[in-house]
Amino acid sequence: MSFVGDFVAYCRSRTEAPRDFHVGGALASLAVAMGNRVWCDGRGRDVYPNVWIVNIGPSGIGKSIPQDVSRRLLEKAGLGRHLLSESFSQEALYDELKEQPVRVFNIQEFSSFLAGLQREYNQGAVAWLTEMFDVPDVFRRKLRPNLARKESGLIELEKPCITILAATAPEWFAETFRQANLRSGFYVRILYCPREVREDYVADPGPIDEGREAALADHLRRVAEIGGRADFGRVMATFNAWEEKQRRDLPAVHPDFAGMRARAGLMVKKAAMLFHAAEERFDLRINATDLTRAIAYVERTHDEAERFLSDRVAHNRDDATRLRVLEIVERAGGKVDKSKVLKDGHMSAREYESAAQTLEGAGRVTRERERAAGAKKATEYLVVVRSPNGVEQ
Repeated sequence: MSFVGDFVAYCRSRTEAPRDFHVGGALASLAVAMGNRVWCDGRGRDVYPNVWIVNIGPSGIGKSIPQDVSRRLLEKAGLGRHLLSESFSQEALYDELKEQPVRVFNIQEFSSFLAGLQREYNQGAVAWLTEMFDVPDVFRRKLRPNLARKESGLIELEKPCITILAATAPEWFAETFRQANLRSGFYVRILYCPREVREDYVADPGPIDEGREAALADHLRRVAEIGGRADFGRVMATFNAWEEKQRRDLPAVHPDFAGMRARAGLMVKKAAMLFHAAEERFDLRINATDLTRAIAYVERTHDEAERFLSDRVAHNRDDATRLRVLEIVERAGGKVDKSKVLKDGHMSAREYESAAQTLEGAGRVTRERERAAGAKKATEYLVVVRSPNGVEQ
């Protein structure tokens, strides 16, 4: 098996969290190990394997397990110096990147991180991080001089390379995300992995398996020793054919998601380098299996992100009402009467009717009417539509 397969198998032995949460943890770990020493040719600049991954799931689903494992493996592989704190100021981060340009944010609550980016002392941080995603050869910025420390204030960073591995709950993410613009550069560079259903139950595994973690850490240690240009020559024809189709389909994509979809080729190149590093070859010659896995992963994350962001994140007042109605029904166990929705949602009958019609038309809920014995009129209920395996449609 590969590092990704072994990482997933190990995490699956400890939690019933969805498989793709673990895939993201494995890829982010490899990205840190490869850092800015491995790259491939891009359309206008070199492409590095750093990735920004956000796992989205309800409380208790196990989002933190792959993050905890990733952190421990990096430390055991001697790569702990790359870890950053969740809370930061730009000036402090400049200093850390100057000392070590390859860094990773391992973030337990992404919404808190987003809120931190909006604070006054971090003004401009979103734009700055967006620029860092592309790993510029040299980044220069002039800060206020520190006369006490005899510093001119000129910051110069060589190939700053930042990876993000984060998690958040759907409701917290949606609340924060409403204030953001999905079409902005920062958000379209993220690979979102939203999942709402656990996998099969896993019994309490007991102590950490030091042997398995040592083997995984050893793989990262060896990845950290490789460097050079990744060769896509053997798969470039396949990549070009796939990317051409992606670009032909772009005009049919909703404008909110066009920026994310337009970067699919870039993300596939990053992922292909990571899937290659997951094997034992380390020859940097990308093969068909690497590319196939990368395409499948990026397409899956983009499809799920588009579904989630469409269904769970409000972009206007009507969306907010619709999501509030759906949340009330789900919180009640999947079935609730109209009067409770009106009361708990603090909405008018007109707002309720519009939201109910939209949800019903989208196949998210059905309406049922039941008349109690002796009642003059039937009570309307909203019922969540579920697939045969219990997953909400």
